[in-house]
Amino acid sequence: MAQNITSVTKRDIFQLLTNGWDDEELFGGINHKYYDLWGLMTPEEFLNRLYPLQQMPSFDSRLGNAAEDIYRHTVVNPNDYPNGWFWKDSRFNIGEGEDEILLKFLVEIFHPEVRDDKMDWQGLLARINNLLNADGYKIVPINKISGRDIYGWKPTQRKISLITDEELDYFSSLFNNGGLVLDFNSHRLFNDFTERAIGIRVTETYGMSMGKSLTAFFKEEDDEKKIIKLILELWNRYKVSSSGNNIADIVDLDKSQKIIDRISNNNIAVVKQVVEIKAKFDNIYIQNQIDEMLASQEEDPTNAIGLAKELIESCCKTILEYYNLPKDFDNLTKLVKATAKTLKITPEDIPDSIPEAQSMKAILKAFATITDGLANLRNTYGRGHGKDNNYKGLGVRHAKLAIGASSTLVHFLWDSFSRKNNNSQQ
Repeated sequence: MAQNITSVTKRDIFQLLTNGWDDEELFGGINHKYYDLWGLMTPEEFLNRLYPLQQMPSFDSRLGNAAEDIYRHTVVNPNDYPNGWFWKDSRFNIGEGEDEILLKFLVEIFHPEVRDDKMDWQGLLARINNLLNADGYKIVPINKISGRDIYGWKPTQRKISLITDEELDYFSSLFNNGGLVLDFNSHRLFNDFTERAIGIRVTETYGMSMGKSLTAFFKEEDDEKKIIKLILELWNRYKVSSSGNNIADIVDLDKSQKIIDRISNNNIAVVKQVVEIKAKFDNIYIQNQIDEMLASQEEDPTNAIGLAKELIESCCKTILEYYNLPKDFDNLTKLVKATAKTLKITPEDIPDSIPEAQSMKAILKAFATITDGLANLRNTYGRGHGKDNNYKGLGVRHAKLAIGASSTLVHFLWDSFSRKNNNSQQ
């Protein structure tokens, strides 16, 4: 069985279960909260749901089994055992065993037959999930009884590709207003807003302050469409809210708008591909090029086309520079050919003996056509050339075509470069 939950996470979960947590009040101040993990049951009743206590040994020689032992020392004499005794009890191995043991114990706390709905069990659940998320697990609803959620767990397999973790942190900080979110002055108003936007009452789900609940949502939500939808709705409110006006002078609004333009792009496949490319380049200049390229495709298609060409140039020069090869060529076509030759991905590098040889060669030749086309577009419609009065620039559809073609080529070149390096290191 897996043991992915670290000792640090286990320590913090133990502190939550035994000591509770501090919660920020809406208008300042700290409210300490504690949820009795046994809920509506005694410790013996709770543990008997998970373990055959009557068949397990007693640590008290006067008693016949674990059920009698635990009942005597937690119910009859409730102060006999130290706080948190269950965590290191060798009969259960909750705190020192495999992941499944701890996860079974945790989800049982939130079972409708166990939990005390009059107390803040949601706050405890949100904080435990926040801790587990770092180690690859999440407690989630798996069934219902009498309309109430029964919980299980699953590995966290978030596939967030349109926006980076750093950008999510950025918007979390941007929308956070001293523990509140923007100009919302009550949980009800904020929850009504998020429910209309994405069908989730965020602070009710995560059980923390507005700001912390929003951060938890960005970190834990699996549905990327919901994450982006809420960011866009909050961004629109931010631009007109009083909190937005007050802090506009310290926020990089240009950076924000570029990200917003990118994630709201309706060409999802292209955006995913471009974001993947951005993540692969450890180069601020290239990352900024990518952001500007996507941001300008609607308002400045000509600039976007030029940047699409420059993205290919940057990629090729980065690869050639890695191998200490010449990188200055008088046109884009020669630069791409030199890069492809270095990576051994030219049509001539495909053996005819391979069944799919002709198809692969045709695709590789098409990359050369893409390169020529982008170069010609840039030269004909770029900013650096004089135009007569009848000049008409290209439209948004041409920009999207150029970005799609450019990102496909760059993705292929960089993947080929990474594959070549990985093979050489084995």
